[in-house]
Amino acid sequence: MITFSDKKELDIDLNYNCVDNDYFEKLREQNPFTFDKENTLEKVLIICGYAHKLFNHNGDNVPEKNDPIFIIEEAIKGKNFRCVEYSRVASALLLSYGIISRIVWLRTEDVETRESGAGHVVIEFWYTEKQKWVLVEVQEGLIPKGEKGELSSVEFLFEIQNKKPTTFIPVIDSSMSEEDFIEYKKWIFQYLFYFFIKTKAEDFSGNYDANDKNNFLTLTPIGYAAPKVFQKKIPTYSLETHSLIDFYPIIK
Repeated sequence: MITFSDKKELDIDLNYNCVDNDYFEKLREQNPFTFDKENTLEKVLIICGYAHKLFNHNGDNVPEKNDPIFIIEEAIKGKNFRCVEYSRVASALLLSYGIISRIVWLRTEDVETRESGAGHVVIEFWYTEKQKWVLVEVQEGLIPKGEKGELSSVEFLFEIQNKKPTTFIPVIDSSMSEEDFIEYKKWIFQYLFYFFIKTKAEDFSGNYDANDKNNFLTLTPIGYAAPKVFQKKIPTYSLETHSLIDFYPIIK
């Protein structure tokens, strides 16, 4: 049974303040959206629906640049990319439209010893109206939902683990069906073990030190330590916590 702590462990301030800049202005010019309603969920479903349909999944194709604007341009030309790129594009677009979001790297229990397929990438956004973090599976085109509403990544884990009834909200143009969702839950469960994030809002410039553990945080189940390597050969550095309070800050 995967469990976490409900007590604070770290003196850390996860800074996800959404600050407008020239990059986000250029991104909006490249990808203008209009919204019938000014609520967070509607915007997320439209923006993430666009990212979901932008290209097909290709788990082997790594773009020449991590820049979302470049990825979008390449996708328009017919290139296909990984779950990483779905999430980078969607998160950047949400931030550019003033919606706080973060990329979440999901990792399996055997992430250090598995040679491939040990990770998956999704996003979480801050649902202002409900004052909570919510998972968006951009690649598959859905937001998971339990009996009490939309779910974060860890809440989704708990619902599956405890065999609670769950459904989903499709993003715009998603083809996810109820049958597909049943299979998806079986598949995603293996990745809902370690949860890895950046400690600050993504600026998509690449100007951060991947070797500085203070730039990252891993939420680790009680009884486990944060992985030190990804798929046998890629070193990973991060702070670590077992605390849901540390990992899920309240955005004011």
